[in-house]
Amino acid sequence: MFTGVAYAIAAKCGLVNLGLEGQMLSGAMMSALLGAYLKGLPMILHLPICVLGGALAGAAIGGLTAWLKNRFGAREIITTVMLNEIIALFVSYLCNDPFRAEGSIWGMTETIQDSAVIGKLMKNTQLTYAIFLAIALAILLEIVMKRSVVGYKMQVIGKNLRAAQTAGIRVNRIFLFSFALSGALAGLCGASMILGVNFKFIDGFSDNDGWSGISVAALAAYDPL
Repeated sequence: MFTGVAYAIAAKCGLVNLGLEGQMLSGAMMSALLGAYLKGLPMILHLPICVLGGALAGAAIGGLTAWLKNRFGAREIITTVMLNEIIALFVSYLCNDPFRAEGSIWGMTETIQDSAVIGKLMKNTQLTYAIFLAIALAILLEIVMKRSVVGYKMQVIGKNLRAAQTAGIRVNRIFLFSFALSGALAGLCGASMILGVNFKFIDGFSDNDGWSGISVAALAAYDPL
């Protein structure tokens, strides 16, 4: 659900974010490290820090893509796919070498602290309370897209880039905002998987969750709701 909304937000601005997988993995790794190595914090602080850390990690990768597009004219379709591979290899290295759990025969990080765990909504399932965050964000972004100035600018750019430039819209700034926001949502997907399901970063844990978001967004007609 997070990655579906992430792709839809970028698509509204005329951008093709094929880097959801890499952004999700970066968010997952950041949340795993914050969850495992930040100790002594109460849940009211620790859990939000881990969630925010995952979002920021994804936003950083999304922002990098926008910067490459703005600075060098690099097509996001190419850079996002390339970054997917780079990030996948990098997080694999991290969980197999410097942050590998002691005594583990498989690449994985240490288990996160109890104070960083997102509770299960239903026992014996992977459904966690993170779904309420996903729903809340989808509603909020729907309002932003339809009721805010930045949402209007994103849609104008998505429909007619040249008209947006002629109207004086700072296209590069909106590209940066849109990609960072999209990346943050993908990072939240990774964070929710680590904090609510796996409780550690396991090498190869993703079942193409990032790519699945593209199909979800298409089914929703690229609308957050």
